[in-house]
Amino acid sequence: MDEINPGTLTVPTGLPKVPPMKVDMGGILAAESRIQEVAIVNPVKAPELMATFNQAYSDLTEIISKVEYQYEVAKIQEEKARAICIIDRVPGILKEKGLTSTKSPSGSEDMRSAVLALDPEYEAAQEKVIQLKCILTYLEGKLKAIDMAYTGVKKVFGDTSQYRHSPDLSVEPGQPSSFFKKY
Repeated sequence: MDEINPGTLTVPTGLPKVPPMKVDMGGILAAESRIQEVAIVNPVKAPELMATFNQAYSDLTEIISKVEYQYEVAKIQEEKARAICIIDRVPGILKEKGLTSTKSPSGSEDMRSAVLALDPEYEAAQEKVIQLKCILTYLEGKLKAIDMAYTGVKKVFGDTSQYRHSPDLSVEPGQPSSFFKKY
């Protein structure tokens, strides 16, 4: 969460030098704070609570799709940074350090991996992928909690037909209407 705006999630973008996205989490956090109400839900409160959870679920699904896109873009950028390092920088560094041979002019796999691990551009690309994966895990956890709360209200509230008034006022709620007896 953003330190200046506690209800804002800062999400890095997959492309380098593109400013991060700011995601408003206010409605989702408000819905999440109402999860405890599932324990004391009543027939009057249940529809409003279900609507709140449904909206939060919808909002989270939209946010997750945007973050997943950034995650996929970041993975592509990570592969590009890896390729550039291996092709452009690794051979020169290994040759400069005397770690190549006539048998293996591009150095051993271990040496290439070591140079790659120390490359700052590749490291930055990896870090961005890791950050986006962690944000996705965080958001998916919230999505699951909201989904479970919605389902919990449905289970506690159950079938609402017994609480609805019969169109035939002479019939008790939950009993068949005389309308159906005519046919």
